[in-house]
Amino acid sequence: MGRRGRLYRLGLTDDRSGAALATVANNNFGTSLTANDIDPVAFSLLNYKLPNGQYMIPSANPAFTPTINFPENVFITQAAYFTTDQAVADIDYIASSKDTVALKYYYQHDPTSAPFGFSSVKGFAQHLDAGSQVGSITNTQL
Repeated sequence: MGRRGRLYRLGLTDDRSGAALATVANNNFGTSLTANDIDPVAFSLLNYKLPNGQYMIPSANPAFTPTINFPENVFITQAAYFTTDQAVADIDYIASSKDTVALKYYYQHDPTSAPFGFSSVKGFAQHLDAGSQVGSITNTQL
Protein backbone atom coordinates (compact mmCIF):
# COMPACT_ATOMS: atom_id res chain seq x y z
CA MET A 1 0.00 0.00 0.00
CA GLY A 2 1.42 3.37 -0.95
CA ARG A 3 1.69 6.56 1.01
CA ARG A 4 -1.88 7.59 0.30
CA GLY A 5 -3.26 4.59 2.22
CA ARG A 6 -1.31 5.18 5.45
CA LEU A 7 -1.04 7.96 7.98
CA TYR A 8 2.58 9.10 7.87
CA ARG A 9 3.90 11.25 10.69
CA LEU A 10 7.57 10.95 9.80
CA GLY A 11 9.15 14.33 10.31
CA LEU A 12 6.40 15.70 12.55
CA THR A 13 8.02 17.45 15.51
CA ASP A 14 6.89 19.58 18.43
CA ASP A 15 7.19 22.61 16.12
CA ARG A 16 3.58 22.74 14.93
CA SER A 17 3.73 26.08 13.11
CA GLY A 18 2.16 26.35 9.67
CA ALA A 19 5.58 26.49 8.01
CA ALA A 20 6.77 23.35 9.84
CA LEU A 21 3.61 21.44 8.93
CA ALA A 22 3.94 22.49 5.29
CA THR A 23 7.55 21.27 5.30
CA VAL A 24 6.49 17.87 6.68
CA ALA A 25 3.80 17.54 3.98
CA ASN A 26 6.19 18.61 1.24
CA ASN A 27 8.90 16.17 2.36
CA ASN A 28 6.54 13.19 2.77
CA PHE A 29 4.14 13.69 -0.12
CA GLY A 30 6.12 15.67 -2.71
CA THR A 31 3.79 18.69 -2.54
CA SER A 32 4.69 22.37 -2.63
CA LEU A 33 2.52 23.74 0.17
CA THR A 34 3.08 26.97 2.07
CA ALA A 35 2.02 27.84 5.62
CA ASN A 36 -1.11 29.52 4.23
CA ASP A 37 -2.17 26.30 2.47
CA ILE A 38 -2.58 24.35 5.73
CA ASP A 39 -6.27 23.74 6.40
CA PRO A 40 -7.41 25.44 9.65
CA VAL A 41 -9.11 22.24 10.88
CA ALA A 42 -5.98 20.15 10.22
CA PHE A 43 -3.87 22.84 11.91
CA SER A 44 -6.13 22.76 14.98
CA LEU A 45 -6.07 18.95 15.19
CA LEU A 46 -2.30 18.78 14.85
CA ASN A 47 -1.88 21.45 17.56
CA TYR A 48 -4.48 20.09 19.99
CA LYS A 49 -3.00 19.09 23.34
CA LEU A 50 -4.51 16.53 25.69
CA PRO A 51 -5.00 17.30 29.40
CA ASN A 52 -1.64 15.61 30.15
CA GLY A 53 0.14 18.13 27.87
CA GLN A 54 0.89 15.72 25.03
CA TYR A 55 -0.24 16.31 21.48
CA MET A 56 -3.31 14.34 20.40
CA ILE A 57 -1.38 13.39 17.25
CA PRO A 58 2.09 12.57 18.60
CA SER A 59 5.36 13.52 17.00
CA ALA A 60 7.34 10.95 15.03
CA ASN A 61 9.63 8.60 16.88
CA PRO A 62 13.07 9.88 15.75
CA ALA A 63 14.82 6.59 16.63
CA PHE A 64 12.69 4.58 14.21
CA THR A 65 12.46 4.76 10.44
CA PRO A 66 9.38 3.10 8.91
CA THR A 67 9.97 0.30 6.41
CA ILE A 68 7.72 -1.48 3.94
CA ASN A 69 7.23 -4.34 6.45
CA PHE A 70 6.61 -2.08 9.46
CA PRO A 71 5.31 1.32 8.26
CA GLU A 72 4.03 2.49 11.65
CA ASN A 73 6.26 4.73 13.72
CA VAL A 74 4.47 4.04 17.00
CA PHE A 75 5.09 0.83 18.93
CA ILE A 76 2.18 -1.22 20.27
CA THR A 77 3.07 -2.29 23.79
CA GLN A 78 0.08 -4.33 25.00
CA ALA A 79 -1.60 -7.48 23.76
CA ALA A 80 -5.29 -7.88 22.98
CA TYR A 81 -7.20 -10.42 25.06
CA PHE A 82 -9.92 -12.80 23.93
CA THR A 83 -11.63 -15.13 26.37
CA THR A 84 -14.69 -17.26 25.93
CA ASP A 85 -17.09 -19.12 28.18
CA GLN A 86 -19.09 -21.90 26.56
CA ALA A 87 -21.64 -24.39 27.83
CA VAL A 88 -23.54 -27.17 26.08
CA ALA A 89 -26.39 -29.20 27.56
CA ASP A 90 -28.21 -32.07 25.84
CA ILE A 91 -31.02 -34.23 27.18
CA ASP A 92 -32.50 -37.09 25.17
CA TYR A 93 -35.58 -38.81 26.61
CA ILE A 94 -36.97 -41.94 25.02
CA ALA A 95 -40.65 -41.94 25.99
CA SER A 96 -41.35 -45.15 24.05
CA SER A 97 -39.93 -47.13 21.14
CA LYS A 98 -41.76 -44.74 18.77
CA ASP A 99 -41.45 -41.41 20.67
CA THR A 100 -38.21 -39.49 21.47
CA VAL A 101 -37.89 -36.01 23.01
CA ALA A 102 -34.57 -34.09 22.74
CA LEU A 103 -33.65 -30.82 24.48
CA LYS A 104 -30.49 -28.97 23.46
CA TYR A 105 -28.99 -25.73 24.79
CA TYR A 106 -25.84 -23.78 23.83
CA TYR A 107 -24.41 -20.73 25.63
CA GLN A 108 -21.42 -18.58 24.66
CA HIS A 109 -19.99 -15.39 26.17
CA ASP A 110 -16.80 -13.95 24.66
CA PRO A 111 -15.55 -10.54 25.76
CA THR A 112 -12.63 -9.08 23.82
CA SER A 113 -10.36 -6.30 25.04
CA ALA A 114 -7.97 -4.54 22.65
CA PRO A 115 -5.99 -1.64 24.15
CA PHE A 116 -5.13 -0.38 20.66
CA GLY A 117 -8.42 -1.20 18.91
CA PHE A 118 -8.76 1.96 16.82
CA SER A 119 -5.26 3.42 16.75
CA SER A 120 -1.64 2.54 17.41
CA VAL A 121 -1.46 5.12 20.21
CA LYS A 122 -2.84 4.86 23.73
CA GLY A 123 -6.27 6.18 24.56
CA PHE A 124 -8.32 4.48 21.83
CA ALA A 125 -9.08 1.10 23.38
CA GLN A 126 -11.87 -1.19 22.20
CA HIS A 127 -13.97 -3.52 24.32
CA LEU A 128 -16.42 -5.91 22.68
CA ASP A 129 -18.76 -7.95 24.85
CA ALA A 130 -20.55 -10.48 22.65
CA GLY A 131 -22.38 -13.72 23.28
CA SER A 132 -25.20 -15.94 22.19
CA GLN A 133 -27.68 -18.54 23.40
CA VAL A 134 -29.51 -21.16 21.38
CA GLY A 135 -32.05 -23.71 22.53
CA SER A 136 -34.10 -26.36 20.77
CA ILE A 137 -36.79 -28.87 21.62
CA THR A 138 -37.37 -31.78 19.25
CA ASN A 139 -40.06 -34.43 19.45
CA THR A 140 -39.71 -37.32 17.04
CA GLN A 141 -42.55 -39.79 16.60
CA LEU A 142 -42.61 -42.80 14.30
